Amino acid sequence: MTNSEVTIKDIARQLGVSPATVDRAVHNRADISPETRAKILSRIKELGYRPNKIARTLVSGKTTRIGVILPLEPLFFWSEVERGVKYGEEGFRDFGIKISCYRIQYSTAVLKYTINKLMNDGICALILKPINDREIIAQLRECREKGIRIVTLNDDLREVDRLFYMGSDDAEAGRAAAQLMALFLKGAGKVGIVRDYGNRSYSLEQRYAAFKETAAQIAPELELIDDSGRHYESIGEYNAYLMTKDYLETVPDLAGLYNDSGSIYEVALALKDEKPGRKIVLIGHEVSPEVNELASQDLIDGLVVQDPFSQGFRAMKVLCDYLIDDKEPEMDAYTAHVDIILKSNLRCRKDE
Repeated sequence: MTNSEVTIKDIARQLGVSPATVDRAVHNRADISPETRAKILSRIKELGYRPNKIARTLVSGKTTRIGVILPLEPLFFWSEVERGVKYGEEGFRDFGIKISCYRIQYSTAVLKYTINKLMNDGICALILKPINDREIIAQLRECREKGIRIVTLNDDLREVDRLFYMGSDDAEAGRAAAQLMALFLKGAGKVGIVRDYGNRSYSLEQRYAAFKETAAQIAPELELIDDSGRHYESIGEYNAYLMTKDYLETVPDLAGLYNDSGSIYEVALALKDEKPGRKIVLIGHEVSPEVNELASQDLIDGLVVQDPFSQGFRAMKVLCDYLIDDKEPEMDAYTAHVDIILKSNLRCRKDE
């Protein structure tokens, strides 16, 4: 008889007690003597018995509800994260796991409202892309006080007692982007930085800090143009297309452009529309069918990408293992390695 085939009835028969007595010992209930409990637990350990949690869930009818909050945009990225989460949910439905997933326009007000709604719905855990905002931090701390476990996805928030973080290795992504830029420009030239200066997420700050540090180390003759004040004031709000156009108009010897967020399509489109009479190296992050099309036209030279599907799936699996089996996460932060996409290996990504 294998360990997986051992049942409560088998243990009860071997020890000469009732199945109900074994069940009381397994679940640490009253009405059982310390001696009998110890004898039963010893035999359970010896046989490697584990309770059938699927059967137990079916009998109790208990539902474990998990809240999930993801941004609406960029659509190509977060739809894949959502697909990964829902694929993970399917594997745990027999254990009573059910998710309530919301895709929202990301702002402090909308995120606060959605978190509050899920708290009122009785969730026991929350997977979300956080916003580094004092009100959101306070609300997530309230979640923890109510016993709700927090998983941060794609962007971390260390001020909150989260169970774990799941996302890309942003420092690795920034280093890889800097190495690509140095290779394409042979270590020298002016590089315009296209960033969302209003977005102070941990993820983007880590990525850009690693890009700058690596560029300075391996290619000190690369001149990074990072005039956030001028660009932000002239545009009024973040618009990667207009920021790129501004670089093209004001920096005549511009050699390269780097975009650290998910706006590589807008940057490449500005290059295409402006049709500068020189080649400008463009390095950025993430892929989509539209981005792939512009890359195939030599408008994008290199992309450093992460796997959004696996982020959603792995976040769900590690959380459910914790909720169902009391299995503590093996790591405080799970980070996936990044991939580099060039025109030469773009064909395998066109249908993703």
